[in-house]
Amino acid sequence: MKVVHFGPGNIGRGFIGSLLIQEGHEVTFIGVNEDLDKALNEQNTYDVEILDDEPKIIQVDHFKSINSRTNSNQAIEAIGQADLITTAIGPSNLKSVSSLIAKGLLENINNPRYIHVIACENMLNGSQTLKQEVLSHCSTQEREWLEQWVGFPNAVIDRIVPSEKSKESLTVKVEPYFEWVIDKGGLKGDLEIPHVKIEERLTPFIFRKLYTVNTAHAIAAYAGYQMGMENIDEAIKHRDIRMLIRKCLEECGQLMTRKHGFHPLIQAQYIEETLKRFSNPHFIDPVARVARSPQRKLGPEDRLLGPALYLFEEQLKEPRHLIKACAIALSYNHPDDKEAMEIQENIHNHGVTQTFADIAKLPHSHQLVREVSEQYDQLQTKGISSFLKSRHLPPPQRGYFPVITRSKGKDERDM
Repeated sequence: MKVVHFGPGNIGRGFIGSLLIQEGHEVTFIGVNEDLDKALNEQNTYDVEILDDEPKIIQVDHFKSINSRTNSNQAIEAIGQADLITTAIGPSNLKSVSSLIAKGLLENINNPRYIHVIACENMLNGSQTLKQEVLSHCSTQEREWLEQWVGFPNAVIDRIVPSEKSKESLTVKVEPYFEWVIDKGGLKGDLEIPHVKIEERLTPFIFRKLYTVNTAHAIAAYAGYQMGMENIDEAIKHRDIRMLIRKCLEECGQLMTRKHGFHPLIQAQYIEETLKRFSNPHFIDPVARVARSPQRKLGPEDRLLGPALYLFEEQLKEPRHLIKACAIALSYNHPDDKEAMEIQENIHNHGVTQTFADIAKLPHSHQLVREVSEQYDQLQTKGISSFLKSRHLPPPQRGYFPVITRSKGKDERDM
């Protein structure tokens, strides 16, 4: 199978690309970093170092790399020949590659065959989002052709690949664990990749990862930052931070088992595996990297407020510890993080209640907004150490929360 992968960065080389190459597929990376593309083509090999108690090195070779800025025609030709197109470039960059993907796909309009495009991004409905961007570059006839022959199945990916400080080496360091799940309903024909799960219902896996792995990661980062820690493994090992994370994951676990159908024992094992992964002492994962973009991560469907809202709306469990986690995230003030600085400026100018209500897209009177604001004030007064040790919130009065009706995405409607 011929594969084009957008983004030969750490995830591209250390996870998606290396997995596909190891299975014998012909992979072409497409990037925008001229130095990186040049190095990949000159060396034609790189190492993936799996950091475990017994470290393992996998040599990856037999690939190509194309710079789309300087060789756009060559990139279009590679896309036109591909059976599978994947991305790992960040959600905000999908639009920038959509025109190139559209041009490449349409090379096949007179020679139709099934092709798949999968956005391997840390976002909901990534492939469908990319699909809409691709379709925006097409005529009505071209859209009809794409709808018939090109599948855009959503996917969930999970592997920790810390940023490398060295720009000289192509070596990528990764954790042993990985998961790649693809939505069967989005496929056109067959797609078989060893070690990749094809599931009828992707939604449970999307939310299990988002509301377990990403939730734990974010809390460790925001609480660790407040404690002056530099790396995630330090935060996870801190007793009070680890306790807050565990309590938050137990709250999220109610959602996973009762709404999404995971067996309680399976979910408990997944939580333990998540905590173990973040405690890995063999690689450095900076707190500032994980904590970046707090405004997005405090959004109404994201890793902190998202599960709290679902728990309330479904009347599953009071999100007392998630409320504390939201308050800690609101306090994140790293000077190099643009979103963090915007949040702090808004709190200074408009107050914490107004700021959080705007981020959460909730009315000021909503109990969650009020409780998070109160916990934020307590954090500022007590400091993080005392705040983490303090008794948790009493259960809010049931029925006091207004029910917020939100539009459902495709994955949720299909449940």
